[in-house]
Amino acid sequence: MTVLRMLSEHELEVIGPLFEQVFGCPISRALLHWKYAQSRGESWTVWQDSKLVLHYGAMWRTVRVAGQPLRAAQLVDSMAAPKIGALRREGSAFAVLLRHLLTQRLPSPDCPQRLVYGLPSQRPCRLLELLGLGLTAGAMANLVLTPAPDAGVRWSAIDPANPSWQATAQRCWEGMAADLRPQTVCERDPGYLHQRFVRHPEHRYTLLQVHSRWLRRPHGLAVLRASGHSAELLDLVAPLNQQAAVLAGVRAWMAHSGITSASFLASPPVAAHLGALVDRNEATEFRIMTNPFSPPALLDQVREGWWFTGGDTEYR
Repeated sequence: MTVLRMLSEHELEVIGPLFEQVFGCPISRALLHWKYAQSRGESWTVWQDSKLVLHYGAMWRTVRVAGQPLRAAQLVDSMAAPKIGALRREGSAFAVLLRHLLTQRLPSPDCPQRLVYGLPSQRPCRLLELLGLGLTAGAMANLVLTPAPDAGVRWSAIDPANPSWQATAQRCWEGMAADLRPQTVCERDPGYLHQRFVRHPEHRYTLLQVHSRWLRRPHGLAVLRASGHSAELLDLVAPLNQQAAVLAGVRAWMAHSGITSASFLASPPVAAHLGALVDRNEATEFRIMTNPFSPPALLDQVREGWWFTGGDTEYR
């Protein structure tokens, strides 16, 4: 017998064995609760003969579309047991589960207009399009930075325990959101930054504030995750005309920290805005997918205008 159901907060750990089987690494209880607990998301499953065979998760996020805040769902943790059978069939358990999420579970107060998105690799994208359960809205690029000496800016590492950084973050986000009114951009206010980066249960991030050398006026914030001599730039929070200065601050931090290369996952609008300021712009396998069952007018607004970075994923 096949059963489709949403897991309660107390059941989340049952995902663990399937996650490790599919992705080759364990997932902790803390990370599962960071994603799905306390109404931050939902975890949907398919069971066959009392065995977990499929999972799809949704994390709720506030997105600004043409400047207006709208609650949306980010699809995460898509996984299927290896011997579940053909996923390409319209009546497959995979198709049934995802169609249920996109058309029956939604709309809901957490996602009133069925605005759903994800950043899967190219192969799952083709499957979603084949089944009529996804629309491609652009490909992600990898922007590569190398270190450079101080170029007229200063940087300082943010102490998350000192709440004074949040006022600066709020001003930077408000300026950025105003500039990005024609685009579709996920919320980057201090509450989101704290939950996403400061409270992440497994990764440790460096939050930088970049400011002018003499007047100490803040240009913006950057979030990075270092590993050895390389790093990933997860996000920039700054008005668009200040982002070049923030990148200069990131390069100076790299030179100070012994980082030889940093990558920055970026959607087409981000890559177009910053592409001339980086060393390389590389293609990736990641695609932006949206829900074909969203209202047509909303799909027209968001189709090619997503402002995404690596920080908009939940795992990087």
